[in-house]
Amino acid sequence: MRHVKAFSQKKLVEDFYSDKKIMSAVCHGPAGLLQATDQDGNSILKDKKITGFTNNEESIVGLTKVVPFSLENRMKELGGKFEKGQDFKPFVVSDGQLITGQNPKSSFLAAEKVVEILGKV
Repeated sequence: MRHVKAFSQKKLVEDFYSDKKIMSAVCHGPAGLLQATDQDGNSILKDKKITGFTNNEESIVGLTKVVPFSLENRMKELGGKFEKGQDFKPFVVSDGQLITGQNPKSSFLAAEKVVEILGKV
């Protein structure tokens, strides 16, 4: 059953991406974007400016041995241009339809960015 849900999430993200819909994720949320690919089979994160919970933040909260993988490393491995701000400070990156926030304190900034982009549509 888990495999079916993962496939559905992957397809949903891919459909949103191909339809050029705004997608936003904060902290560990960008993990939901990792499996999605574009029409050419490339990661939707490839060559995109992105952010998420950083390796250093993960280390500070003592979760490096708890989480199954490093989000920062995985996003870089997929070709994402990972950016980061100060640890536990609000930081948001926007690249086209993708808006990502570094940590929970980035939620408000990410929401503001979504509203800003939607106002231009």
